[in-house]
Amino acid sequence: MLLPFTMNSQEKAYEALGNAIFESAVANDTIAFKSLIVPEQFYVKMVKKLCETECTDEQLKQALTRVPEMYKGLVEGSFMMTFFSLTSKIQIFELNSKDITNYQVLESTDKIEKDMGIQRVIATIDHSKHKYFSFGMVEYNGQYYVVDQLISISETNPYEKRAFIETVKLSANKEGHLESKGTYRIDSETADADLFQCFLDNMIMVGVTETEISEDDSKVSFVKGTWEFPYRVNKTDDYIGLIEFSFEFSIENGVFQ
Repeated sequence: MLLPFTMNSQEKAYEALGNAIFESAVANDTIAFKSLIVPEQFYVKMVKKLCETECTDEQLKQALTRVPEMYKGLVEGSFMMTFFSLTSKIQIFELNSKDITNYQVLESTDKIEKDMGIQRVIATIDHSKHKYFSFGMVEYNGQYYVVDQLISISETNPYEKRAFIETVKLSANKEGHLESKGTYRIDSETADADLFQCFLDNMIMVGVTETEISEDDSKVSFVKGTWEFPYRVNKTDDYIGLIEFSFEFSIENGVFQ
């Protein structure tokens, strides 16, 4: 199998990709890093998958016309911000790909990720502070690529932190609207502002209306937003109306809500 990076006979694909990501950041080689990003056509495939049951032919056509611009923005914006963050951490803490061990491919619980063949990978770093290296990958046309900007060098296991989502319970608020809430205490000496900034850097959110990051741990850092989408039934033939979705994430004294 051909890969967009060098791979020895003893390396597994996810190890080779992880090492290539890390080494491109060590060398501050943006060209090498960009070569590891999944091609634009994968996102065309993903848009088609997402629109299978929820879009009309016209909506699918419009969505596909936006893919090139979206892909360019994703690569030049989010991916490169992630790359520069990796490069900075590697330089400051003098990390090396030889410090990475115990690569693991995790079982995804996300239906779309499963359908698209996206896998989440995590490895440990032999370092006193930054102990984890994680990224998402996908096989496309016989090659393995990094699939999104959720690439991180972190103090805590990012996938364990996401387990708080499983504690979220559905209920109704006082207006009778569907509501979900969850709380998770983060066991870290890192300041709330830094934790929250890390959260924002690793989330894709649409419709953000207000963001506040407080340097004072006794004050709340938060992000709020609202967005809406069309709802259709009967194989998307019948338009019912718009569903509004509002969200708020916050952290205070190490407690994430």
